[in-house]
Amino acid sequence: MASASAVKVYNTDAVMHSFSCTIDYPAIFSGFTSNGFETVGRGAECAVTADIQVKYDGNTKALVHSFDTQTAAIAGNLFNVVNNGNYGIEIDNGVLTNVAYSEGDMMMLDVSAKAVDDGTDELLIVDLSS
Repeated sequence: MASASAVKVYNTDAVMHSFSCTIDYPAIFSGFTSNGFETVGRGAECAVTADIQVKYDGNTKALVHSFDTQTAAIAGNLFNVVNNGNYGIEIDNGVLTNVAYSEGDMMMLDVSAKAVDDGTDELLIVDLSS
């Protein structure tokens, strides 16, 4: 991650310490037959969430205010990590679900976000180039 050419959280340039991204799209089994389950389907929602820890600095200090005052989903760069030609992770549209101060060796922010569907963009893009 140290070689990333760009990191954006809520369309803000950030120095990232760590992140995790979760895709939750559970299978639902119903009915029972002698051969197993009668039907298998998917849950009503495919949820994509990200938890990011970023350095608290002049760029990111406004994230707390953005979390408190957001009224709609951001339409671009909710979470974006780019390393040209090597890898990339992108969530374009979404909302902040938490922003909290995190004290450690230096002041950090724990940011949680959830992707939302705008009907045109993917919930999550993961690019693993070699």
